[in-house]
Amino acid sequence: MWDSNNHFKSTNFLPSGAARFGYYISEIIAGVLVLFIGLIFMLILTEIGRNSLTQFALSYIEVPEDYTLKISNIKSPTIGEWRIGTLVVAYKSKPLIKIEQARIDWAPLAIVRGEFLITNLSVKTLDIFKDHLPKSANSQQKAFGKNLTNIDQKIDNLMSKIIIYTIPIEISDLSVEQVNILSANQKLEL
Repeated sequence: MWDSNNHFKSTNFLPSGAARFGYYISEIIAGVLVLFIGLIFMLILTEIGRNSLTQFALSYIEVPEDYTLKISNIKSPTIGEWRIGTLVVAYKSKPLIKIEQARIDWAPLAIVRGEFLITNLSVKTLDIFKDHLPKSANSQQKAFGKNLTNIDQKIDNLMSKIIIYTIPIEISDLSVEQVNILSANQKLEL
């Protein structure tokens, strides 16, 4: 147990053979787990991490064909807060709705209950572009009427392939400082 220099030999306490291999594997797994947990905390607890996570999540938002969603200058200074510089919903590259300086306060723990609770939604300017709204054409309605045959069967086939999970969204407080409805030569401020 003691070497010639009166130092304690600790090598007798290390496992040998297959046990040593298992010991090293468990250390590697523990190290990877600690790094993974550290990364999760970094993503959640730092503003840079939350901003990166938000941008990553926004890249997966699907919008209908011919529509685009552009969000610029989004920040998350605290865990339950998003600040958006500009949000634009466009149809065929023409803006339909433009929101400037929005702030969303939400309750992150409500996600655990399967809810998305917005405690405060405030918007400085909301612009609605009336002339850019999609117009329904008679030709589209006629084509839709022709496609109504066997529509129940088509819907059932599609729904059997899609799993839909909805999260209830609740907004406790909503404030909009200015609403503009814009038309060709008119601007209506509310």
